[in-house]
Amino acid sequence: MPSRRTVLLSLLLAALAAGRVVGADVEPSAGAGSSLENDLRLTADEPLRIDGQTGAVVARKNARVVYGDWTLVADEIRILRAEGEVRAIGNVVATSPGLRILARFARYEQSTGRLEVEDFRFGRPPHYATGKRGSGTAGRMVFEDVRIFYGEPGRMTPQVAMRLLTVDREEEVFAAKGLKLSIGSLPVLALSGLVRPLEGPRLIWETRAGYASELGLHLGVGVYYPLSAGWNPGGSLDVFTGRGVLLGPGMRYEIERGDTRSEGGGDLLYIHDSGDRGVDALGEPISRDRGFFTWQHLQGDGRRWSLNGEVNWWSDSAVVRDFREDAFDRNQEPDTHLEASFYGENFVASAFTRYRANDFHTVAERLPEVRFDLLPTPLGDTGALLQVNAGAAMLREKQTDPALPELRSERFDLYAGLERTLRVNRGVTLTPVAGGRLTHYGRAEGGRSDYTRWLGEVGFDASVIAHRDFEWKQPMLGIDGLRHVVEPVVQYRWVPSADRGRAFIPAIDRPAFITRLQPLGLADRRDIDALEEIHALRLGLNNLLQTRREGYGSRQLLEFNLAGDFYFADRLDGRDYSTLQAEFRLTPAAWLDWWLFLRFDPDDATVPELNSRLTLVDGAAWSVGLDTDYLTGSLAQYEVFGRYALNEAYEVFGSVRYDAREERFNEIRVGLDARIAEFWLVRAGVSFRDGPRRESSFGLRLSLRFLAF
Repeated sequence: MPSRRTVLLSLLLAALAAGRVVGADVEPSAGAGSSLENDLRLTADEPLRIDGQTGAVVARKNARVVYGDWTLVADEIRILRAEGEVRAIGNVVATSPGLRILARFARYEQSTGRLEVEDFRFGRPPHYATGKRGSGTAGRMVFEDVRIFYGEPGRMTPQVAMRLLTVDREEEVFAAKGLKLSIGSLPVLALSGLVRPLEGPRLIWETRAGYASELGLHLGVGVYYPLSAGWNPGGSLDVFTGRGVLLGPGMRYEIERGDTRSEGGGDLLYIHDSGDRGVDALGEPISRDRGFFTWQHLQGDGRRWSLNGEVNWWSDSAVVRDFREDAFDRNQEPDTHLEASFYGENFVASAFTRYRANDFHTVAERLPEVRFDLLPTPLGDTGALLQVNAGAAMLREKQTDPALPELRSERFDLYAGLERTLRVNRGVTLTPVAGGRLTHYGRAEGGRSDYTRWLGEVGFDASVIAHRDFEWKQPMLGIDGLRHVVEPVVQYRWVPSADRGRAFIPAIDRPAFITRLQPLGLADRRDIDALEEIHALRLGLNNLLQTRREGYGSRQLLEFNLAGDFYFADRLDGRDYSTLQAEFRLTPAAWLDWWLFLRFDPDDATVPELNSRLTLVDGAAWSVGLDTDYLTGSLAQYEVFGRYALNEAYEVFGSVRYDAREERFNEIRVGLDARIAEFWLVRAGVSFRDGPRRESSFGLRLSLRFLAF
């Protein structure tokens, strides 16, 4: 039902059409040809009235009119029938689907659907625009003397001034003329014109600065310009006063097309290094001409398929360490690989390629490897699960020492296994396991052209889950009752003669150094080219301590797990059992997190490995922690780290790493983070280092980062 004010407006318009105005001394002009449509809707907090001089219908105080594609809200709205227009005055809000404009004044023409605004503001977080005048339809608006801010206006806020800005929502583009980019009042860049999609990538840029005795003063910048939807070509330039100029092109991209999403990027950089370069990992002198190429790619629809890969080519083993220390900390062994995967209802089909792009690393190349993995699938109504893994690969391995022979292998591998879980009692399960693995080598050693090996496997997994509840409360720690869950676990596997044929197999996929327990099951072993005898029993004990979470569910307070293996077959290391492994995690409250992993050797009652991390946190105010890394004969390091917020804008941080074996402080770092104008993060830090390493004993680093990107 129409409101009383809407009915009143209709009566007023009818009176105007009849040539008389009720309650006013005005008559409309005889030639008032245009008229407002009857579907116009006008409301206000005050009663509507008619201006006696102009004949306009006037609505005041939270006045609102809906007409065509636009809705206008203002302190005052005037309906001028003779002119066929609507005028909004004071605190104007003009909206149409997908667009909202604030202005001092607005005028709407009924015949053309054209809107004019003065002293306007509009935007979508984090972009905000202001300007003098604007006009157009809901589909296409043209604004004059525009200034766009990234975030709230401030001394260091990025902003762009434009002479003209056209927002075309029908073509989904915006066009600008006479652009001037600045940081606050500091001019940065000027452009005559620009056309961009409404929904497209933003300008990506990076800044770097610092000082190190072996590099000199360092200033660097990377800029990646949004050329088209999703694509940001650009490059970077870094000046090292002690070494030269590192520069080259680059690309960043983030593209969505339907259900498919792709993202990634890379850089190709070169420097003619004039400094003291030293030798590489092979002991060879490093050339003056140095560079590297990095690229990463992630793509997929999130459900059915994915394509992921990366390329890392370095001219020498130290080039990234010298000029991109942060990147080297994340990736110290450059890898080059590409994998395509298809995900079915209960299987995964994939193709994987790994290539040795750098001669200073030994890599087990796959040129390529194709796999089909059938996930555990019910076998009819038997209750058994069938698992199948099949793969074919061409393998190659080159050693860093050219005097050592190159290994090649052509391998087909097939595993099939059955398991069935039996519920013995409440909380007690027993899962018998049986399977076999057939492996054929097209290139064999020991005087044979090929070799085929068949291995069978039997075993079981058993577990018991029990729990007990305790009604104990501790409000300070947020503990509302306790539940202790305990799970003893037993696993047994026997693979007779698993080491057969080792003399004929090129040992490319061999055991990697790992201090954790190896997988017991034959299906999960990746070191199939150099298997030892497998006849082992694994005993484990898992513990959880939980409390009620406020609202719903449970919260974990403590986790403590133990595991160890007993060997019934001869091993190369001569051991009859593994070290006992323990992992501990304590999180009684949000302010405490303590993780610990250790291995205990019953032979001599020693602890050959101990790693831990203890962190105390007081929300955003401060945090402090202690890391320990200990491995017998190799590592004994301790690190203390922390941060402290001086206020909302400034935070100090630091860390100290001590090497107990060498009795020295490997590194001491202190720094300051400063947030400027909401969007900028300035990080300044100094480091002091000791010990044999490529980096200098003193380093100064400064970076400026735009937090929005």
